[in-house]
Amino acid sequence: MGNNGKCLSVSMSQGTVALNHNRREHTPKNANANLSHHNVYIKTCSDLEKAFNEIFGNDVANYNEKQTRSDRRIKNYYQKIHSSEGKENTAKTCYEYVFMFGNSEDNNIAELGENESVWDSRNMLLELEKAFEEKYPNLKVVSAVVHMDEQTPHLHIDFIPVATGYKKGMEHQCSLTKALENLGFQKTEKLAVQNWQDDAKQLMTDILNKYGYEREYKNNTEKHLSVDKFKLLKENEELLEETEINKKVVRESREQVAKIKALQEKLQTETEEFVSSLTPAPTKKVKTLFGEKEVEKSAEELQRDKEILAAQSALKACATRQEKQEIKEKQLKELSKTVEKEALQNEIERKTLVEEKQALEKEKQSFAMAVALKARQIVDKVLRSLGIRLNRGHDLTEQINLAIQKERNGEEQWKQR
Repeated sequence: MGNNGKCLSVSMSQGTVALNHNRREHTPKNANANLSHHNVYIKTCSDLEKAFNEIFGNDVANYNEKQTRSDRRIKNYYQKIHSSEGKENTAKTCYEYVFMFGNSEDNNIAELGENESVWDSRNMLLELEKAFEEKYPNLKVVSAVVHMDEQTPHLHIDFIPVATGYKKGMEHQCSLTKALENLGFQKTEKLAVQNWQDDAKQLMTDILNKYGYEREYKNNTEKHLSVDKFKLLKENEELLEETEINKKVVRESREQVAKIKALQEKLQTETEEFVSSLTPAPTKKVKTLFGEKEVEKSAEELQRDKEILAAQSALKACATRQEKQEIKEKQLKELSKTVEKEALQNEIERKTLVEEKQALEKEKQSFAMAVALKARQIVDKVLRSLGIRLNRGHDLTEQINLAIQKERNGEEQWKQR
């Protein structure tokens, strides 16, 4: 391709209005806090209702002034629009769109220090925000933030649509379709909003070309995801990674299941043998007109009695196993408490020994210094008695040797006399 092969795609997707997220009041899981200082907060908004009512404040006042009935006056235009959001053919108070050059494969923040396109994207997004406000004045931008701490540089623009040309009601009203119509985006074979999105992407392409890049068209739409979809994809990847980590546990669980299955089969065989060995009473008593009469049981009744006896035996064995399990769990809990208590005691003893060792080391150093000082004082006293005065800061042995040599020289001179 031209331009030395420098190519980036462009994307524009509608997102959820999340002003707190855009201002980074809290660092999300998918963001790198060490890179957040590269973010650019062009405009921020902490109170959308206040910003909305300021934009339409004069229109609301002019409208209310003309109303003779108080019930027709607008008390809070934001609440009026906001309360109807989600209903059919109703306006929204604010829209958010996310703009991005490239994707996580060819324009990743992880290559911030090496990939030239990352920094170019930052500058292009800043220029895009400025061009957006100039070209689409009916879309009043209340928040614009460039995020450089997620996978790919991207721009969040939150705007309030302001439309005019109404025959009834306020002069300016909140309506995206009407605002786009004011900007010249009519409904053709596409919706007005689609025509506007195409125009905005062309605006991005023009800026891209200005910086020496060609626009790349992605055949695989999954390679160029919106920020929201990308976050969801990353969450799924993390979930798959956790599943991969747990494969060993799954394998061990399967082995355990196989052992349990073999044990169940063995237990089933033993149960069947046990049932076969049972000999329930062959007869039963029945009431007749002439009193109770003992009769033989049918084969079905004998089999049922065997199954009842087997179930009773199994319940008794199960209760015994459960009792043993409870005793074992109780013993384990007591053992765990004992181990924790001993570990805590060992830690206390270890800290005590460390403190005692440090104290002994200090005493040792103090004693050594005291001995050295005392020795110095004794030597100094002896030498003073001999008329020798030591100079502090000089080598002690050297001074003594010099003093001795001086005395010897004095003796030689005396002998010569």
